[in-house]
Amino acid sequence: MTKPEVIVVDLGVARHINLLPLATGYIVSYVNSIPEITDAYDIKHHCFVDDFDQCKHEWSNPAVFAISYYVWNVKAATKFAKMAKEAFPDCKIVLGGSSVPGESTQVAKLFKALPFADILVHGEGEESFADILRTLSTHGDLSNVPGISFRQPDAPEGYVTPPKRSRMKNIDIIPSPYLDGSFDQIFAKYGDKITGALFETTRGCPYTCSFCEWGRPGQSKLVKHDLDRVFAEIEWIGKKGYFYSFCADANFGILKDRDMEIAEHMGRISKQYGNPRYLSVSWAKNSSEHICDIAGEFRDQGIATQTTLSVQSLNDPTLVAIKRKNIEVEDYKNLKKLLHERNLPTHTEFILGLPEETADSFRQGLVKGMTPSLSDRVSVYLCQMLENTELGTAESREEWGIETRVCKSGIHFGMIDEGREPEIIEIVVNTNSMPVEDWKKTVVFAFASCGLYFFRLAFFVISFLRDQYAVSPDQFIQFVIDRVSTNREAYPAMAQAIGVLEGYVENVLDNGRQLVTIPNYGKMGFLAQEAFVTILLDDADNYYDELGQLVTAFCEAQDLNLNASILNDVIRYQKSRMP
Repeated sequence: MTKPEVIVVDLGVARHINLLPLATGYIVSYVNSIPEITDAYDIKHHCFVDDFDQCKHEWSNPAVFAISYYVWNVKAATKFAKMAKEAFPDCKIVLGGSSVPGESTQVAKLFKALPFADILVHGEGEESFADILRTLSTHGDLSNVPGISFRQPDAPEGYVTPPKRSRMKNIDIIPSPYLDGSFDQIFAKYGDKITGALFETTRGCPYTCSFCEWGRPGQSKLVKHDLDRVFAEIEWIGKKGYFYSFCADANFGILKDRDMEIAEHMGRISKQYGNPRYLSVSWAKNSSEHICDIAGEFRDQGIATQTTLSVQSLNDPTLVAIKRKNIEVEDYKNLKKLLHERNLPTHTEFILGLPEETADSFRQGLVKGMTPSLSDRVSVYLCQMLENTELGTAESREEWGIETRVCKSGIHFGMIDEGREPEIIEIVVNTNSMPVEDWKKTVVFAFASCGLYFFRLAFFVISFLRDQYAVSPDQFIQFVIDRVSTNREAYPAMAQAIGVLEGYVENVLDNGRQLVTIPNYGKMGFLAQEAFVTILLDDADNYYDELGQLVTAFCEAQDLNLNASILNDVIRYQKSRMP
């Protein structure tokens, strides 16, 4: 007799980058290691499928659908779960992942919104899901399974939430999907769709940042995978020829000697097999000099990476409000200096819309990030509300006067209105300290700064004005925005670029799309700051003519004596350096 099937599903992120499905890989490997579960069920793993009917023919007797539920695939997962329930009414639908809420009010809302969902898994899923399968196979009581919520119509709230489950103290009881053959099967089936490898060396984060899901209570203790296991997984990645790798640790580099060993091993593997050659990683928040050593090791071994400094804000009241004050800003400054001395690139992140941030404090922080180094980049992200974060709670929203809009998200440099239904993100547009009108102006300023300074469209010009005339970069950038906004006919290229930023802001406020489209690129989706750059470089000669006119107008307005010949040389140099 055919065993009932457990279908574990990861729908990916609907983009040109699909990483090996580590979360569901752990689930499959763990339950497959338990004989009483494999005796009762046939476990099947499906990834990167948008259409339920694509894989329906592979099942004969599905009893459980376990679906990965993350912010980047909530809509797709919901649609898939609904179709599974319609096709197999007796099956159990289990949702797990970071977008599964833990707070009781949100749990009730989700069960109401998804009448086809039967069980929710909170936090780490390996042990909870194994207990669910054991219980279902013996027709036991799910009330005895910690770490879940399950639908029960006769309960007062319509569902039951047993006690929380403690975090795993030994994560090596989870077999590695890289080493037990699970990912060999995924590679054989989906190899042409997978463009990179996702792996972890530790779990947990010692910080409690209120905007981050990693910062929720109970996550603080760091738990490590065995180092030999990590080494073997990296070798698997190298042998399979994956150029791109992503380390899922919250604070890589926090374990100085161990993480240096990992960097050295990845270097050896890269030289032996030719891959991996790129590593995306979240570096330790309280970074120190040894981060330079580790980043330098990757560079010396030919593995591209960048040292991301996630400051988020340089405003002290904001850092206190988001519980990030324990991460010293001075450490960031010193680390950036050390990295640049070693010619190692840095990438600083700011979040716009955090509590206690004002338009002025955000601008001041951004200016502090405008270093003269070409090895230094800054990115600005709009603050998002994520499930299971302190900032996303009703109490925090009320305390900080947070108002949001819900927008359709998308993949930049992908085609809009193609493929599956767009996912959604919730963006902060108003706080007590930054009213919506201030927010609108700050977004335009921030994204224009990204284009002109951090994407280098006017980097040398702005640097020249700062060095020769003590002009603060924000002073010139704001002049450009104001001048163009009131003289659009005189600066058509700049007017179009700034108009895209202004249109983007209004689109967010109308609960529209996160991405924008621009002429000559059809339905290609761009982030607003990328669209700004693309528009100006599409007609670079006109843009640089306008830039020269704007510098002249600025100097006249500020009564600065700038020689026209020197200005011409600066503009020519800027143009020659910009690809």
